[in-house]
Formats: sequence, C-alpha cells, structure tokens
Amino acid sequence: SKAEGMADKVAGWLFYAALAVGILAFILWMPSGLATAFERMVTVFIIACPHALGLAIPLVIARSTSIGATNGLLIRNRQALETAKRAKYMLMDKTGTLTEGKFTVATTLHFADQSQEEILATMAALESHSEHPLATGIKAAAIEQKLTVPAAENVQVMKGVGLSGTVDGIHYEIVNARYLQDHQLTYDKTQADQWAAAGNSLAFLLKGQHVLGMVAEGDQLKSSSKAFVAELKQQGITPV
Repeated sequence: SKAEGMADKVAGWLFYAALAVGILAFILWMPSGLATAFERMVTVFIIACPHALGLAIPLVIARSTSIGATNGLLIRNRQALETAKRAKYMLMDKTGTLTEGKFTVATTLHFADQSQEEILATMAALESHSEHPLATGIKAAAIEQKLTVPAAENVQVMKGVGLSGTVDGIHYEIVNARYLQDHQLTYDKTQADQWAAAGNSLAFLLKGQHVLGMVAEGDQLKSSSKAFVAELKQQGITPV
C-alpha cells in the first residue's frame, strides 16, 4: 500500500542517518577508549534503528484486515483502508444488509383466467428449484396457504431476470418488471408501481407473451438500519 511504501522509504533514510550518527558517536567517544566508543556507537544503532517504523504500519494493516474479516468484511486491496477515511458515498445492498432478508408475500394479483392460488402454486413450483430470498417467500406462502404445488421440470435461471421452466407441460417464466418493459409486455403498471413504491419486490408469471399474475413481497428493515444510516450521514457519507 501507499503507507507501507512511504514507511519503507522513510525507514531507508533513517537507516543512513542512524549509521552516520553512530559513526560520529564512535569518533567523538574515541578519546575515552575504544571499548567506550564502540559501546556508544552500538547504543545509537540500537536506539535509532528504524526497524520499529518498518514493522509498525504492516502490522497495523494486517491487524485491521484480520479484524475486518472477523466481522465479515473482506478487504481485497489494503489501500482501501487508507482511502476509506475520504469516502463520501457508500454503496449498500438492501436485502440482508439493511433488511432482514426474510421476504413474505404481501399480496398476489392475477390478470388471466388462473386464480391467485393457481398463480402462487405455479410460481412456487418453479421457485422450489431456487434458494433466492424471493423464492423462499413464495414457497413459504404456498405452504402457509396449504396449496398443492405441482412439479416443475427443466427449470433454468434467467440471469438478472428470474426463472423459466415447465409445469404440467406448459412453459412458464418468472420475471421482473424491467423484463416486461424491455419486451413491451402489457401488465397493470399502475398497480405494480404502487406496490413497488411501498417497498415491495415484484415478480411476474409469464406464459409466452402473456402476463398471468404478479406477486408482491415485502421485507422488514433491521432494527439497527435507521441508526446506521443516520450515523453515516453524520459522518458526511451518503448511503446509496
């Protein structure tokens, strides 16, 4: 890191300074005898040697990295420890960081002939192959409502979007709102925006190009999140 490099450079300068002072002490104490002069020179070397400076910063950084790891903080670049004090913004993941990460289904809406229960059961079938927090909430809701969840086949992850798979011989997809907008698919955007504005995460069930239903899931803020964000702002750091 930059601090370690600076410490090594200063330690190098101090070494030559200590060497010069030690030799000077030897010369000045020569009238008192060779043994005394040698003793004074060695004393200067021991006291003035910059080994402590060369070791201090690496040890502090190593200890800081260890403490961070103990608290679940991975520091890939040690220079981050030096630049952190100048940070103005902090990027944070919401789920599991500011929130509990335990989603529960707040409401289900159906747009086609299938009932809300059928929508939820079909989504639970696909989500049974996923460990995503949103998937856990949908599966828990299906169990709570004692729904019969069919088996899903050929389930595949749609990166950054959701899941796709076959249930009872019909191909379905679970996607997010961005996917619907990108593909210009029709859905109740007004209702979706209202649920999203309330802090819910949305998942949509598709069959082909038709949006069959929508599930809104909510998550609870951690009790410490409000105080944590307030402390960041007090220190001049804007959470994003």
